[in-house]
Amino acid sequence: MPARRTRRLLDLAYYAAAVTALLTAVFAVPSFALFDGWLTVKYGLFVAGFLLFGYSLFRLRPVAPYSDGEKLQVAAEDEDGFLQRTVNRLPPLRDDPLPPDGRYGDGVKLFAASLLVLVTSFLMEVAFGVAK
Repeated sequence: MPARRTRRLLDLAYYAAAVTALLTAVFAVPSFALFDGWLTVKYGLFVAGFLLFGYSLFRLRPVAPYSDGEKLQVAAEDEDGFLQRTVNRLPPLRDDPLPPDGRYGDGVKLFAASLLVLVTSFLMEVAFGVAK
């Protein structure tokens, strides 16, 4: 079994890849329905990547020292959503999934996912020639 740090990084990478794959699939439906090829997917990933980037920075902001210590919480950190349950089913995490307090926080996972989404959009243009 990989070390705990390796499993945390693997969980982070799987989560970012799952978000990227899900967004690619969501944008592929209208793209190919409109016979637009991969162009709409590229633009959709670009916009979604920046929106995710902004939201993840909002989730990563520190608590102000003068506040009562509570931040706006969209979901509790210990809840497993659809994507996290999917990530937990992938090997080697399937055999021994990380507990919620052993994973990176939602803000870090969304930040990594936003970067991967933006890199995917960039690679679609420069490496695969998806441009108009």
